[in-house]
Amino acid sequence: MNSRNPDHSLLQLLQGLLDLPALDLRTALTGATTQVASWLNCDKVDAFLIDERRASLVAAGTSRTALGERQKSLGLDVLPLANGGRIVGTFQTGTSFATGRSDLDEDELVGMVRDLGIRSTINVGLEIGGVRRGVLTVASQQPDRFGDDDASLVELVARWVGALAHRAELVEKVRAEEGAAPG
Repeated sequence: MNSRNPDHSLLQLLQGLLDLPALDLRTALTGATTQVASWLNCDKVDAFLIDERRASLVAAGTSRTALGERQKSLGLDVLPLANGGRIVGTFQTGTSFATGRSDLDEDELVGMVRDLGIRSTINVGLEIGGVRRGVLTVASQQPDRFGDDDASLVELVARWVGALAHRAELVEKVRAEEGAAPG
């Protein structure tokens, strides 16, 4: 099954990610997740990053989609590590996970299935500056939405998203240093 948007090639997606302005982390990740959601024709894409203070994964970038907005309104954009679930599991192990039947998965968070209606998902570790700092997650309300090669492609895309996030963090750091420099 080819779930990707026929009007956008992988090369176009990667070029689009490269062209995104990296002015700040949240803006860069929101732009990236929105492009990935469009490319995959899916309901939602998130870039969850670890927030050590809160012992949670927090969606630092969520696609501008109806399901992305619903997730935020329900508070499902913050995932305490203690609650587990497939996204947390991917973060903790670094092992990618894909399923077309989240509704039959006892290890998935109830809110993802019941409140968001997620049926298909791909979760991939998100490395920034060579360190696993989160998870790129792709979701659809349609069962068996993604094809066999989609997980591998999302792993590749996650590397580009991680590079974009790293660039955004470096820009933020330079700006902070310039603002702190004596005038």
